[in-house]
Amino acid sequence: MRDETIVGGCGGEYELAIDPTSRSNVLSQTIRVPQGETELVFAQGDQRPIVRTANVPQRILGVEREIWDCFSDTSNSRRSSPADAGVGCGGWRNEYVAKWEVGEPILLWTSGDQRYEDILFGVLDDLAPVLGIEFATAPSRRRADILAFLGLPRDGTKLEGLKCNNAAGCAAFDINSNGTIGSAKLVVWPPTTSLDEKGFEHMIHSVVLHELLHVLTGMLHRHHDRTSVMSYDSLDYKTLSATDSALLRILTHPLVEPKMKFHEIRELVVFEDELVDPPIDPEMSVRQVLRRTHAELMDAGSARYEINGGWPGCNLRFDKAAYEFGELRPRAPRWIHYADEKDDFYMIRSTSREVPLQFWVELIGRWRLVPGNIVQQGVSFRDSFSNPLGMLSSINIYASDDDLEVISQEDGRMVLRVSMEGADVRAGWSRKTLLDVEMEIDVEEFAIDRYEMTWTLDPEEANVCKDYHVEAQLVDYGAKFELPEEILSRQPRSN
Repeated sequence: MRDETIVGGCGGEYELAIDPTSRSNVLSQTIRVPQGETELVFAQGDQRPIVRTANVPQRILGVEREIWDCFSDTSNSRRSSPADAGVGCGGWRNEYVAKWEVGEPILLWTSGDQRYEDILFGVLDDLAPVLGIEFATAPSRRRADILAFLGLPRDGTKLEGLKCNNAAGCAAFDINSNGTIGSAKLVVWPPTTSLDEKGFEHMIHSVVLHELLHVLTGMLHRHHDRTSVMSYDSLDYKTLSATDSALLRILTHPLVEPKMKFHEIRELVVFEDELVDPPIDPEMSVRQVLRRTHAELMDAGSARYEINGGWPGCNLRFDKAAYEFGELRPRAPRWIHYADEKDDFYMIRSTSREVPLQFWVELIGRWRLVPGNIVQQGVSFRDSFSNPLGMLSSINIYASDDDLEVISQEDGRMVLRVSMEGADVRAGWSRKTLLDVEMEIDVEEFAIDRYEMTWTLDPEEANVCKDYHVEAQLVDYGAKFELPEEILSRQPRSN
């Protein structure tokens, strides 16, 4: 019983079969009781009941072993330089966990653009129940626990000791000798590229979430996990990944105290496969599948498809082309190789948007750099409208749940249809961009086996093609992409 209430599934009559030929009868009975203190009452006939107390200590239940291995990875704390290399799976700075003190709200002071502040408080509303933390506005900067500088010029925030102004945001936090986080600063700088309102809100939301997780959890970067909001190699996600959430579930558990070492936390963990009634693993949502598919393509490092398509409205086509890409970035590949019966060229993107694309064509037995307009005038193929990275980036960032439709899901494959407005491509010459996609995803390997993609555009100028269509069939994921030595030797070392 608990508080004079019978625990569900307990109580009622109990029958015993006693052997009269024996002087004594011994009965062993396993009783399952929940965590915490439970009163056990044994009554027989008119005899006075026997009362015993079972105290099952609280534990962190149902942790997956893979998640624990990630959480307890402290390799980042043993990095050889003070710089955050982001090598530890859990992203911890020390051999112990750091947490804010529980019981008092964290006082926040902000300075900067009101739009950024509105986004920040919206993110805090989402994080508060996840982290078990309360927030309040500080009456003054001097009394604040966290200082947040939002949308201010980059040079101005250097004075606050936040010098990593080559990124979208920055954070710093201090850990007291008892393992509590004592104070913190964060900054979110204005974007360096022009964005529409939807793109601006999405980017600032993602940066705010990333920086807040630094200062609220003590978590550094988790670059290897490309589904995580704490990775530089993921998209600008506005939500925690499944792994992010699982790691934070352990960190924020009431049994986990500041400065507790990982071997101490391990003693509190009951793994999922150790539970008497382990939970049934929930099916991945469509959003999770798309997020994981993008990460797996990034992990593969390159891919090769056979494609055909073109501009239907202008009667321009290409057929049975080999399309290979590598040196992947979250939104687009840097190296592209396209070859069909007529054309064969390499295209190279710089890490800077200010540097134009390079096009290399083989002429008289040598690869030569040629003007991009010459190549593009002679071929109907366009990488930005053909690449699955750009497709996944557009869907993951801009698509709403109503834009996603599962056509079928069986035998380890999901066929998904997406119809949406807006996309993560450079099409400033179009007033509106519509994207329609049908793709087949292997949900065991998270590889895109095939896709069809149609872009419908609204160009400002007349006599411009208004639609682009491509069909692609996977040839290979992870095939090593190698630039010809003549091209590679001409690339800047910084790239």
